[in-house]
Amino acid sequence: MLLAEPTMRSPRRFFEIGLVATAVLWGVSAALRDAWTCDDAYIVFRYAKNLVDGFGLVFNAGERVEGFTDLLWVLWTTPAFILGIAPETWTNAWGIACYGGAIALLGFDHLRLVRRVPSPAWTVLPVAALAAAAHGDWNAWATSGLETSAFTFLLVAGYVLLVGTLEPGRALAAGLVFGLATLLRPDGVLPALVGGVFVLAMTRAVKPAAAFAAGFTTLWLPAAAFRLSYYGSLVPNTYWAKSANLAWWKQGFRYLGLYFEKYGVLALGPVLLLLVALRWRREDAARREVEGAGFVAGPEGSAADVTVLVGARITETDRSPFDDPFWYGGFGTWHRPFAYSRFGRPFGGPGWRRGYWGSGYDSPYYAREVAVLIRDKRSGEPLYEARAESEGATTGVYSVLPAMFAAALKDFPSGAASNPHRVTIEAPSQQ
Repeated sequence: MLLAEPTMRSPRRFFEIGLVATAVLWGVSAALRDAWTCDDAYIVFRYAKNLVDGFGLVFNAGERVEGFTDLLWVLWTTPAFILGIAPETWTNAWGIACYGGAIALLGFDHLRLVRRVPSPAWTVLPVAALAAAAHGDWNAWATSGLETSAFTFLLVAGYVLLVGTLEPGRALAAGLVFGLATLLRPDGVLPALVGGVFVLAMTRAVKPAAAFAAGFTTLWLPAAAFRLSYYGSLVPNTYWAKSANLAWWKQGFRYLGLYFEKYGVLALGPVLLLLVALRWRREDAARREVEGAGFVAGPEGSAADVTVLVGARITETDRSPFDDPFWYGGFGTWHRPFAYSRFGRPFGGPGWRRGYWGSGYDSPYYAREVAVLIRDKRSGEPLYEARAESEGATTGVYSVLPAMFAAALKDFPSGAASNPHRVTIEAPSQQ
């Protein structure tokens, strides 16, 4: 049997594409309206022109000083002088193209995510793409003649690659994209580092992480070697001119504060990222067990026999001592002082907390439930449905969920028993 992510070939899909196209046109038109060229761009233009004229990557002939921070953008600007196109026109056109590309990537990636499972109609609204189109600063810096828009496009492309299935080939492509971003701006090393940690944390496998690192270093190492041999330094001259090894933490926090004064809602980003990561972990726990039941994941748009819907719910509670009829300690604990229970200290002793006495009581109690529903893709008829429940003080969320999905699929394909019954599944020690 073939398991594929649900896709829609209907007027709704054309509507979705229309929403993304609207966001792209909105952003591009705003960027065209506000197009401008920054004075710093003319530094790039001079380096590019001197390179075309045979003087090398220099600002003044014979002086090897790296007075730019965007090596790849300088090289990308050279065709303008070869083709006789004004560099302002060339760089701004590519900046707008990268801006439109970033919006499109955000939009279509959103649609890919919402098509994975049946979703309410309103979820097709490409919020990230529309927000990018409406972002005033993103509009303004889509042009400027500098590398900002291209750098942002590559970061978005790297993100889109990372949120897919992290096979080694995809991780390699993500590493190459972040490597290109680092050639556009040296601080691209920071998002590349985050991307590498993300790959390692999400896969916990050597091959995808090694593939990501290989893709990144394939581009970063030659550029670093060129800088060192041609300019005699791994960092641009602007680093020494503006910082000279002095840490301007106060100024940095000032810039950060000004940004969040304007875009305070983005401060929720790390929290949302954590929630998304947790959801991915739970979906991954279900996917392994579904594939273990004989299903094969099909690519988007492929014909499928069935669709599989999974869900999980975890409730954590602090157990009251009075949940235990022998809360004073129970049989076999009378050798302790009376009223000195396994939940804490004697009555009135130090360490009162949470409304009870003592330094603490039993571990938090977890009630877990998972559900699996398999439907015929063509008719929508349910073929198999089962739930699994588990209660206890086990704290390892991700070590328990795979076993619970395995328990829910224990009776597949013969059909789940109509009455609740106990199933024993050995949970892996680590996940």
